[in-house]
Amino acid sequence: ADDQRVNFTRYTRNEKEKSSLLDYFCSSLLETRDGSIWIGTRKGLSRMAPANPDSLYQGFKGRSGQETFENYGYSITPALPQTENFIVDICEDRRGALWLATYLGLFIFDPQEAGYHWVRHDAGDPASLSYDGIRAVYRDRGGAMWIGTMGFGLSRWDQQVKQFRAYTSKKLDPDLDTKLSISALLEDRRGLMWIFTGNDWYQLNRQTGSVAHRPLEFVSPETNALHEDSDLPLKPLKESRSFLWITNNAGVFRYDPRPGRIEKIFPPPGEPLFRLHAIYEDNHGDVWFGSFSNLSPNAAT
Repeated sequence: ADDQRVNFTRYTRNEKEKSSLLDYFCSSLLETRDGSIWIGTRKGLSRMAPANPDSLYQGFKGRSGQETFENYGYSITPALPQTENFIVDICEDRRGALWLATYLGLFIFDPQEAGYHWVRHDAGDPASLSYDGIRAVYRDRGGAMWIGTMGFGLSRWDQQVKQFRAYTSKKLDPDLDTKLSISALLEDRRGLMWIFTGNDWYQLNRQTGSVAHRPLEFVSPETNALHEDSDLPLKPLKESRSFLWITNNAGVFRYDPRPGRIEKIFPPPGEPLFRLHAIYEDNHGDVWFGSFSNLSPNAAT
């Protein structure tokens, strides 16, 4: 086992600094193709950009010497209800727009225009988003956008015809007649779509249409985010070893499909459980995590 401690740099909201994080609650993270780090909060987006192309995310420095953030609070017409609207997932489409999963619908943010577009369910339109409550959004290798809803299955955006296609519980499993709440999505290197719900996972093969369905036994029901890493560039596919990283309400776990084992990575033994929501691996191999609360100074260094 690797006993080396994990190093963290801590960023938080400072009410006296406009260029600090937009909010204390960071619920999602994404690195876009230009190297920017986008942070989803309950108030909108924060962006941290590299100071130069060769830096490892050394953001723009303020007078205090700390990284500064560009903040984009919600600016929606009609105005949002007076409620917290956490951005629980972020995905960049081929055009560079950011698709944001929230409990009030799908928001699409255009970085060039610095504006939001609000997409909602329309009960009179079967080709609309299947439900407003969204937990996950994902872009597959073909560029299609997948949206996981709370209780109403999947919606897949068809760019050619400009409409959504619904994948209900019956489409994924003819024997299933319950509401399907999607908590996390991932397409692995074989092109299979992993779909995690509160108690089960599905593996969708879009080429054959086959679906594998199994109970979720190796992680708590509250799966918040998934990430697959691999030594694929170094080895042939049949020899490669690909790990599945999982965040939930207990911390960070890593699943190795070869022996079928899961190990807890963070927090270390003896530390209290830590609710982590977001996970992302950047181009340098660093893994970023987002939480619903401040990280204890003693949890990691």
